[in-house]
Amino acid sequence: MHSDGAWVTAFKRSSPFLLSAFLSGIVFGALAENAGLSVGNSLLMSAWVYSGAAQFVGLQLLVAHADLAVVLLTTLLLSLRFFIYAMSLVEEVKAVPITYRALLAFGLIDQVFFLAKDRYKEPVSAHSKHLFFLACVLIFYCNWLAGTAVGIYVGDRMASHVAHLGFDFIATASFIAMLGPYLKKRRFLQVSLASFLLYLPCQNLPYNLGLIVACLGAVALVKAFDFRRKRTLSEASA
Repeated sequence: MHSDGAWVTAFKRSSPFLLSAFLSGIVFGALAENAGLSVGNSLLMSAWVYSGAAQFVGLQLLVAHADLAVVLLTTLLLSLRFFIYAMSLVEEVKAVPITYRALLAFGLIDQVFFLAKDRYKEPVSAHSKHLFFLACVLIFYCNWLAGTAVGIYVGDRMASHVAHLGFDFIATASFIAMLGPYLKKRRFLQVSLASFLLYLPCQNLPYNLGLIVACLGAVALVKAFDFRRKRTLSEASA
């Protein structure tokens, strides 16, 4: 596949998720503008932090005049899932130059991870897969910054319309669409169910930390059960 083909494929597969990300960017831009952040600082926060959940919570903490260490630690915790994503793609990108990998890691958000993970399973050249990954990173990054810029320009009026018309549900629908195919596999279904059960008692934790606890706890539980099962099988065969 030629390089332009990889970009076209990346845009086609990214397009169902771009609207929700764009609307989220608009809401963040509007909130940042209303919170008193300058245009430059608002865009810089979107460009540098580049994590919807971390940005929204970080903005709330900044407005509340929280200590900088608290802001940094909270945004770090909310972004831990990206580390899990990166670990899942280590084998696929280990041959990629380190500077290239750094760029891919920076842009590894939820949608990009699902798209790239599926692409690496397909029978195309490694170069096309890597280029597809990069294209998705740049497409979503530019889309998010554009949404933030629009949000800053229109202020809270657009944000209120987005919430009033129910467009905020598009983000939830996007995650359901990405997760659905994976639930056909028993392991992924187990992790999802474990995450849900762990999240229930943790849902009231501050700054949405219940999500992080649920994700890490579910992975740990499934790994522990797998280890125990393999150990039982090895002992039975011995």
